[in-house]
Amino acid sequence: MKKVTALIMVIVLVTLLFVPVGKAAGEKFAFSLSSARVPAGNECPVTLSVDANPGMASGVLNIVYDYTKVAFARYEKAGNFSADVISVVDNKYGQVRFAFLSSRGLMKDVGKAITLYFTLVSGTQGESEISIKVLPNSIYDGEYSPSGYTCQNATATFFEVPFWVGENSPYNLDIENRLITGVLPSTTPQAFSGNFGGSFSLVSNTVFIATGNYIEAGSEKYYIVIKGDIYGDGIVGVMDYISLRLYLLGIQTLSPVSLLACDADSNGSVSVTDYISIRLHILGINDLFR
Repeated sequence: MKKVTALIMVIVLVTLLFVPVGKAAGEKFAFSLSSARVPAGNECPVTLSVDANPGMASGVLNIVYDYTKVAFARYEKAGNFSADVISVVDNKYGQVRFAFLSSRGLMKDVGKAITLYFTLVSGTQGESEISIKVLPNSIYDGEYSPSGYTCQNATATFFEVPFWVGENSPYNLDIENRLITGVLPSTTPQAFSGNFGGSFSLVSNTVFIATGNYIEAGSEKYYIVIKGDIYGDGIVGVMDYISLRLYLLGIQTLSPVSLLACDADSNGSVSVTDYISIRLHILGINDLFR
């Protein structure tokens, strides 16, 4: 399946309206947008954040995008953005106007402000570059002087997924990090492959599906991680217990996927509690996969 990639080069020029409270004209306000990468059928989030804010009262943002390639879907205001969203209006022809007002005086919030979600227009194929930029605005501060600003660019990428997880599968496919999780020990390659659709090939040299095996789809590799299977033989046993012990003692190094398999208690880190969890699993006292 041909990979479809659409890059949104987001160039935002933000001009804001401020109340006169002794701030000097031309004072810098800094904004940035986050990059995102999603499958072609998903919504791609473009998040506007405030990085430097001497104090703002209100603002207007007019965003222009190529409506022949992408469509504006919706928006979400960030929970810590204290200003009131007056309007977020899309004219369906490539312009979104975002207006906000701080009803409690000057707002000095920093962090995420609003996330705009875009979708790829149906039928868009091939590789195309899409620009999103802000139209020039005649917005001035309380002294009728332009407000200073900077904004960091970002990219949003849509791509075609060459394979997918079946609807009733217990497996998790992490497209962004190229990982497959949720696989139980002692799973045969045949049983594993039956959970996927599309065009792919399984690369495995073990009797059972094991940590470190991977799926090749297109030009990408998606690595399999089985919780507790540190040794990479498709089961959770004494070799995993020994491997983790040697790692914790600084005697042995582990590959990145093996380190992910070490996290037996699923708390996001590798420690002696994972060692204990695997030991209890081997002894039959606790089941890691219950």
